[in-house]
Amino acid sequence: MNDGRKVGRDRRQRRGWGRPHERGRGWYLGWAVLAVATGAVTASGQEALRSSLTGQMALEAKRRRIAAGWGDLRLGAWRFDLNATLALELNDNIRYEEVNPRSDLVVRPGFAVAALYPVTEKNVLTLNSGISYNAFLTHPDLNYLHVSPDSNLSFDVFVGNLLLNFHNRFHYTQEVADQPDVRGSFNYGRLDNQSGLLAVWDLNKLVVAFNYDHQIYQSTDDRYRFTDRTAELFGLRVGWLVTPLTPVGLEFGVGWTDFNNEDPGLPIRLNDLFHYSAGLFYEMPAGRFIRLRAGAGYVVYDPTTDVMIGGRGGEPVDGVYADLSVQHQLTQHIRYVLSAGQQVRSGWYADALRSWYGNLTVSWNILRGYSLATSAGYERSEEEGGSWFVDPEVYDRYSVGVAIGKRLGPNLAASLGYSHIVRDSNIHWRSYTQNRLVLTGTYTF
Repeated sequence: MNDGRKVGRDRRQRRGWGRPHERGRGWYLGWAVLAVATGAVTASGQEALRSSLTGQMALEAKRRRIAAGWGDLRLGAWRFDLNATLALELNDNIRYEEVNPRSDLVVRPGFAVAALYPVTEKNVLTLNSGISYNAFLTHPDLNYLHVSPDSNLSFDVFVGNLLLNFHNRFHYTQEVADQPDVRGSFNYGRLDNQSGLLAVWDLNKLVVAFNYDHQIYQSTDDRYRFTDRTAELFGLRVGWLVTPLTPVGLEFGVGWTDFNNEDPGLPIRLNDLFHYSAGLFYEMPAGRFIRLRAGAGYVVYDPTTDVMIGGRGGEPVDGVYADLSVQHQLTQHIRYVLSAGQQVRSGWYADALRSWYGNLTVSWNILRGYSLATSAGYERSEEEGGSWFVDPEVYDRYSVGVAIGKRLGPNLAASLGYSHIVRDSNIHWRSYTQNRLVLTGTYTF
């Protein structure tokens, strides 16, 4: 089996799409630039820049996977990576409630696929998606389907030194743990779909990246129709390669967000927004063991409607965004990733949220045969601009976690993880504490 996989990888490498350095300079530098330019602003809070970053990070992940040899399963020219998972989760606050929280056991079967089709030597079509079903043992009314946030269909076209990436990214869930400004809501099913183009032009020392995305955000529950929206997002990043691995440059973003606010019968309506930003980014690969990324700029959210009757009127919200992230192989056995900064982003019950945050993840290679990771995070956010609360909400959110994993065979792995989240708000009924214990088994085909 292993010999067969090696032969397959050798064939891919001879075809020219298995190893970047075996292809033309335009192909290689295009990917190299993506590898060093992504992530310079990981939390800008400006939707257009975030959309640009998401697309470039997806390309970087694809580059790494192709370089490593994509797909042990084959169907004609298609290459596949498939895995199946089964998770058991104990959750002591399934509805994110402040008082009398309810607990349950969640059974979560799922599978993930990553598929690649080499249309030509340089142009590739890829599909990535993960789907799982969350079944609650004693609260079946909360059962839901989850489509992973990294799901996407993508087609890369190279024209000389110009890379064109056509993509459609999609995500569906009812999970709200990843929505810090949401509380006390379940059955908040929502589809987030973004279709667009990312163009990267390699001009030797100068690299220009432009993106356009059309976003459709749709709730599947009538109670949350006020969050429905469409958006047009544009981003531009211009980077100068001080060295082959050290870019510094400018980034610009502009976008329009159109909320579902025409129906006066809706209990909550949000203002449409025009948002724009400008900033700088820099990356320094200081050596084999440390990598630093930084970005900062100025962002403005300007309401173009005033529909928050009963709430506070909308005023423009502006401010500085900044992010610093460090990846460091501290010793042979310890590696950490640290990020911190501040951002301005659109809110759930308000025009905008101003946030300060910090996150730390540490990987400990100290137990033979096991992987161990710990994490901690903090965020403080304040509502600004128009809001449906008479007093703008201010909340603090703390999280800690630990996970241990072990490979049980060539294709089978297991992990056990624990997370603790606390949300403390100045608004009554919008605080909660939640504990999760998750046992997961993964089989790779």
